[in-house]
Amino acid sequence: MVRPPWELTTAEVRERVIRRARLLLVVGHGRGRRTVVLDADTGDFVGIPGRPRGPETEALSLSPDGTHVVFRAGSRWRSARRLVVHTLATGEQRTFDARADGLDRQAVLSPDGFSLATLGDLDDDVLVSMLDIRTGTRRRLWSTEGMSILSGWLGWSPDGRRLAVTYDTHDADGRTVVIDARDGRLVGRHEGMVALPGANGGWLGPDELLLTPDEFDTDTPPVFLARPDTGEVDRYDPELAWLDRLAAVDGRVIQRENIDPDVAGVRLVSTELDGTDPRPFLTIGPGPALVLFDHAPRSGAWSA
Repeated sequence: MVRPPWELTTAEVRERVIRRARLLLVVGHGRGRRTVVLDADTGDFVGIPGRPRGPETEALSLSPDGTHVVFRAGSRWRSARRLVVHTLATGEQRTFDARADGLDRQAVLSPDGFSLATLGDLDDDVLVSMLDIRTGTRRRLWSTEGMSILSGWLGWSPDGRRLAVTYDTHDADGRTVVIDARDGRLVGRHEGMVALPGANGGWLGPDELLLTPDEFDTDTPPVFLARPDTGEVDRYDPELAWLDRLAAVDGRVIQRENIDPDVAGVRLVSTELDGTDPRPFLTIGPGPALVLFDHAPRSGAWSA
């Protein structure tokens, strides 16, 4: 079983077809960014052959089982944007219009692999839609006044029953809501809170959502564990200062160490919710910035 810790040297990455991935990373600066996945079977970091390309193309998320990567692709003309679900093992691609209802900024596959939840903007509203990837049918699920361009985030609960949505109000305040994935019913609301950035890294369990303050004035901001079923929220105050939190993985939090990436590279560790018991998780050689981190929670055991 391929388990952490891992080390990535971007100069050694070569494109190769794989069956499934454990990690999805985007590293680098500007047009030099590279999209890299971690082979769940061998532990090698590889590029994705045949993936969508272009100046406006970006990886958005990894499917929970690690078999698909979701991209937003297109030219500099916004009307040409599209969502692409890329199958790693075969190179098959399913393409959908990212401008069918506003502009999709985020898209995440459901745990069962049949639905693509999208988050975007339509006029002055933030909009969540559901797209059936078998038929291409799209339906609006939930919307409210706000925008997703700044801190927009969307994540499925592990059981596929709920979606957590982070967006900004028109006063630029972060807010996270939990909605029912079937009918868009509002289940929970958390003012001034944002989810962790990894598309599959916001939920610890079916009823456990990890949140951080949108704004804070300390080097050690707290982390909150929200339970939508009961409305309970537990607070954890870390003992150590970290640069940022990226995702919840197997009950622990992936955090970036506060070091200079140009000199020391990027070092990620996993910790308890309160920041204690740091364990090496991933090291990226000096130079490239880490732009996107996502993981496939159903791709195998994660304990080091």
